[in-house]
Amino acid sequence: VTGVQTCALPIYKSKALGRASRIVLGLQGALDFNQGGDLASNLNELYSYVTKRIFHINVRNDLEALDEIYGLMSEIREAWNEVPALVPASSKSPRSLN
Repeated sequence: VTGVQTCALPIYKSKALGRASRIVLGLQGALDFNQGGDLASNLNELYSYVTKRIFHINVRNDLEALDEIYGLMSEIREAWNEVPALVPASSKSPRSLN
């Protein structure tokens, strides 16, 4: 999404935001509400908000909103990056992946 900040042509901005929107919608579509409980519900709300903000950014060229959603999604990415450290070592063995 940060490519939007440097896009001089509206077509590139729209393509970058469209791609970001598809990624967020893909993440939202992958949520498992049966197993995910409150976490899945909270992520669903966050992804809905981010999708609305992407539309707003495209229409209004609002770079503050872009920074906002970039920060939100960066926090989600950082949280996912920390997950492997939370998994017990015995669960990480190749045998457990089969």
